Amino acid sequence: MVWKLRATGEGTGGMIADRDELARGLRLFADPDRGCELVAIPSGRFSNLPGRDVEGLVVAVESFPNGYGVYFRLNPVPIGLGRCAKKADMLRRRWLYIDVDPIKAHEHAANPASDEEKAGTKQVAESVHGYLSGLGWPAPVIMDSGNGTALLWRIDLECTAASQSLLRRLLNNLDRRFKDQPGKIDCAVHDATRLCKLPGTWARKGQCSDDRPYRPCRILYAPELPTIVTAIQIEQASGEEAKVGGGLTLTATNNDNKAYVRGAVEREAASVLLAVPGPDEGRNNALNKAAFSLGRYIGGGVLERTEVESVLTKAALACGLDPEEIPGTLRSGIESGMLNPRTGPEKPNPAAQPKVAASSAVPTGSPIIEWAASITPRPVEWLWPGRIPLGKLTTFAGVGGLGKTFVLCDITARITTGAPWPDSPECAEPGKVLFISGEDDPDDTLVPRLIECGANLDRVAFLKTEVMDRFTMADLDTLEKALEQMGDTVRFVAIDPPTAYLGGVNDHKNAELRQLLTPLKSWASRHRVAIVFNTHVNKPQGAKVDAMMRVMGSVAWVNAVRAAHMFARDPADPERRLFCGMKNNLGKEIKGLAYCLEAVGPLAKVKWLGEVDTTADEAINKEGGKRKRSVVASEWLEELFNGTDRLSSTLIYKTKDETTTLSKDALKEAKEDMGIRARQECDDEGNRQWFWYWPKEAREAWERRKTDASVVPNPAGGDPDTF
Repeated sequence: MVWKLRATGEGTGGMIADRDELARGLRLFADPDRGCELVAIPSGRFSNLPGRDVEGLVVAVESFPNGYGVYFRLNPVPIGLGRCAKKADMLRRRWLYIDVDPIKAHEHAANPASDEEKAGTKQVAESVHGYLSGLGWPAPVIMDSGNGTALLWRIDLECTAASQSLLRRLLNNLDRRFKDQPGKIDCAVHDATRLCKLPGTWARKGQCSDDRPYRPCRILYAPELPTIVTAIQIEQASGEEAKVGGGLTLTATNNDNKAYVRGAVEREAASVLLAVPGPDEGRNNALNKAAFSLGRYIGGGVLERTEVESVLTKAALACGLDPEEIPGTLRSGIESGMLNPRTGPEKPNPAAQPKVAASSAVPTGSPIIEWAASITPRPVEWLWPGRIPLGKLTTFAGVGGLGKTFVLCDITARITTGAPWPDSPECAEPGKVLFISGEDDPDDTLVPRLIECGANLDRVAFLKTEVMDRFTMADLDTLEKALEQMGDTVRFVAIDPPTAYLGGVNDHKNAELRQLLTPLKSWASRHRVAIVFNTHVNKPQGAKVDAMMRVMGSVAWVNAVRAAHMFARDPADPERRLFCGMKNNLGKEIKGLAYCLEAVGPLAKVKWLGEVDTTADEAINKEGGKRKRSVVASEWLEELFNGTDRLSSTLIYKTKDETTTLSKDALKEAKEDMGIRARQECDDEGNRQWFWYWPKEAREAWERRKTDASVVPNPAGGDPDTF
């Protein structure tokens, strides 16, 4: 799909509609035997043609005056209606429309969304999709509306007050359920005359700017044969008591299994497509869960493995996952799922139902309270005094590339050898460490780093790969077995990152995350083990924000733990990193520490540089403004490439559509610094195009440079200006 911009005298840029995407959207949404109404806003021009006349509708769009955008009537109207349709003209309800709008500050209410605001709408859409698919709903059409995200399901209802009331109750229920997330469900789209943005056109409301650009509306995903959602299913999802999983308890005959499994394939593909942009582990986790779910049907003999791999690979590429990582994630999830085969809907298994609440399991007459007078007070115990408490949960947070895992390796080395802590002559309490990492492999990354740090490897353990594939933080039995096999004096458990082990829990929902962390907290206390979560932060949402609010996911990652620390670049020295306390419920506030990554041959280790007066809030709010533009550009390019070649002209467009802060010059500087090269190729029509590619040796040299505080010359040399 090629999106073109056309300059206009207005200075905001006119946008040419994409004919292929227009035709795709019209074929999907228009009833071929009824009238399809198109409306241009704000001009008010409209067109009414038979839904089967796709070419005529496309031509009508192209004839509209250059305005904000073009919309289509969601539901069919009589053919040849000489005016805009009214409620009495609507023939049937064909589409259920869930529109997620961005949450914007008042001064930007009339302007396009920022990238962060738009990403928030995708997060809400993912939550809505997960909830409704849990009720047995089929996969929806997923649409990027330009400023937000929309989900559309096929329905077939009469245009009555009763059907409008039903959809209104559904929207209000979804709004209540997901009101605390970074996007707003539009509860006013229940009217039968509702207009919807037309794929293939542009969202152009408000003032266009570098950080709030105009964007195209496009379909991200559409099932081959959209399944109709029934009124009963809508009613089920509209009430306060709707329960996820209820759709799976419906009785189904063997003849229904094929359709049910096909729906499962579409739902899982949609869940991968809706994975929220951000660190790769979140999207990898979504892919792994989808692969596991469909792997069960492969094991049951009702799906072909090649078909599942093809469908999920397309979805994973569309959501931006690294092509080199996709096969391994698919293999792990599918093979784990095949060990638990199924062939269709599962009826509830009484033996597998959740255990009764602890309060109801207490024998009759047994006490359920403990008087304060009977409890013996004891002082707080610390693993790292003032920073990591024993028997408690602690959170480390920061952007990638700051060496958080290096710090975990340094802590591990001190614990396993009894070495002094960086900020005092007091020694660590000698013990053993369990390292649970979903990002770095032990053999080529973690163990070499631990060796450089001087760790006692006989006191460090990792979960086996086959255990890691199914481990979640709710799996206390696995943790118990690990401690039993490790023996006494286990002092530290590192979970890096915790979002890889949520087991289906939505960590953006405070209540869900707390329910997951509370048993883990009790387990840590019982075994006198310090647990550290090594997690990520989201993008800044304004000029100044509390450091704690930057931690990705629910506030429970900070509020439910007893200590939390932020990692950031030193605003005064970009080669230094800061380790600053955000929260400490158990002791007095202490100063942060500075450190750098010191090169040791091809590897690196942490070098601590002493205390700093900078607070976490100061560091997190200042670090972005003092960084060179080429550093920001290189981080963006590093994430974008993922082993694939890129057409240079598309990189220019993506900076305008996605990052909004990178200039052409910044990209050129970063390209030369990283050793990215360029080549020309001819397409099928003989047109020559420039492609950027990143040679393996240049990538490896770049990785080595990131762990070295010094700046070395460009390892691969520069290329001519290929923009």
